[in-house]
Amino acid sequence: MFILDVPVGMVPMLSSHTVAETTDQEPVLFLDQNLEWEIRDTLHIYGTPITQGVMKQLTDLRLNRGRTISNLEGLQYATNLQTLIANGGLGNDIRDISPLAHLTKLDFLNLTGNEHLSDVRALATMTGLKIVRASECAIQQVPDLSALKQLEILSMIRNQI
Repeated sequence: MFILDVPVGMVPMLSSHTVAETTDQEPVLFLDQNLEWEIRDTLHIYGTPITQGVMKQLTDLRLNRGRTISNLEGLQYATNLQTLIANGGLGNDIRDISPLAHLTKLDFLNLTGNEHLSDVRALATMTGLKIVRASECAIQQVPDLSALKQLEILSMIRNQI
């Protein structure tokens, strides 16, 4: 058992300072190895773990290099991501965009051609979105996007709406 004896006045200082540093050093778990490789290639990081802090450097991600991506888990740490291109026609098979739900700096999202993508409720919380392209997916219902005040283009043609 480990007991830490810290004066009460030090507790807020310890928790607010070290938690952020600790979190930034935590390695990111990717469920899709191809996504991890795309991020490594984009950020030129090889041989070292990708941490939550490193993920904050990611601003533009184009998943169009021929590797099939099916799971976006891990991208939730890319809090400065502005552009994400993950077209299904380029070999991707995205089915769940919930890891993107809190990426409020994301302004361009292209998911066109992900034939198994049906649930896009996560779009409703991505308040920075200006352009969303999600044509030729399996979308059956468009969520309430009224919170997306900056949205200029929404393309969802050839879906099941």
